[in-house]
Amino acid sequence: AYVCPDDWRLLGADLGVLAGYLELSGCAEACLVSEYCARPVCLTGGPLLVFAGVWRIKAINDAGGWESDTVVEDMDLSLRVYLKGWRSIYLHDVKCPNELPSTLSAYKTQQFRWLSGPMQIVRKSFANIWFSKEIGFLSKLNCYWFFCRYFVFAIVTMVALLASPIILWLDPWIWGFPTIYFLVSANMAVVVYFYFTIFSYVFLLFSVVLGYFKMWAMTSGILGLKKSKSWKVTLKFAANDNNSWLRSYHKPYTLELFLFAYYGLMLGFSIWYENWGLTAYNGVMSFAFLVVSFGDYFL
Repeated sequence: AYVCPDDWRLLGADLGVLAGYLELSGCAEACLVSEYCARPVCLTGGPLLVFAGVWRIKAINDAGGWESDTVVEDMDLSLRVYLKGWRSIYLHDVKCPNELPSTLSAYKTQQFRWLSGPMQIVRKSFANIWFSKEIGFLSKLNCYWFFCRYFVFAIVTMVALLASPIILWLDPWIWGFPTIYFLVSANMAVVVYFYFTIFSYVFLLFSVVLGYFKMWAMTSGILGLKKSKSWKVTLKFAANDNNSWLRSYHKPYTLELFLFAYYGLMLGFSIWYENWGLTAYNGVMSFAFLVVSFGDYFL
């Protein structure tokens, strides 16, 4: 049984802008919980956040026991149990407080584990899903899609990175049906999923900016790099009454600074070629990467 409460109790939302944003996005996600839990397979650590779980010892033993060869051992065990034919229920009325990462460095630590870990499972269990005799063909496809969506996210992130040079030098932007259709459909997707609010676009922008860091985490996991195998605890201190002395400030992030310079360069070329739509895009992106580069100081 997985604890997935309708009424989320998120601790530490008042510790900063980032923590407040995570609480807001978490509450929005809670609205989709009931629908998602009705699907054939739902693994912990995925798009649905599960706060706690109660396991049958027989199910754990049947799946091969608790294994520590990934940094998302709960997701790993959930998949192995599912492939053995066990099913789970979701408890929405059980209260279970959950503490938010309070700084950007803590959030990135958490996200690195959550993105590199599933890639470790892909390496470990890709064939096991296909050869499982306890689940049907459609359930196998569902399992693959669960992990495939990480790669879809990576492709979208790369499109955002390559959009500027492609439009400037390879395929100039020409207003017509294809480009208008692309803009309308992309914005409608945001509206439908997040509703039409300023927060929708801030959320999307923040996700794209952090996407490159998440791609690095995925690469580390799929290649089995040493960094992906180290367990680093996410710093949380919302339970402390006097926690100001616990906050540490990370030096400016190198990856985000590099991407700030990249989009700044693309901004210059956009102005040079008088592509004002691309100028706005690169201006927003470069500013966003600059903000995240120094995010530990004010987020």
